[in-house]
Amino acid sequence: MKKGIYRVLSKMSDQTELPLTELCSEFTANIIGRREITIDGVLSIYKYETEEIIIEVCGDYVAIIGEGLELKNYYRSTLSVGGKIKRIEYGVEICR
Repeated sequence: MKKGIYRVLSKMSDQTELPLTELCSEFTANIIGRREITIDGVLSIYKYETEEIIIEVCGDYVAIIGEGLELKNYYRSTLSVGGKIKRIEYGVEICR
């Protein structure tokens, strides 16, 4: 998906009253070594700590685990995290 599509899908979600997670089904991640990750398609930040960041993306939750993690940028559904990334987990179970 192109970056601007998330804004379009968000507007469609508002108009149709369908959840955004039903309208989109994928996200992209660009990993630079173990020091930075940029994810496009972020719907929300569920948890933010220096050792773990959990985000909601289209249709899934992703956990970034490491040391000294910090948000470098979060703008229009694109999020960048820097720090020492130890692992990335997809399909994280969230207890609401």
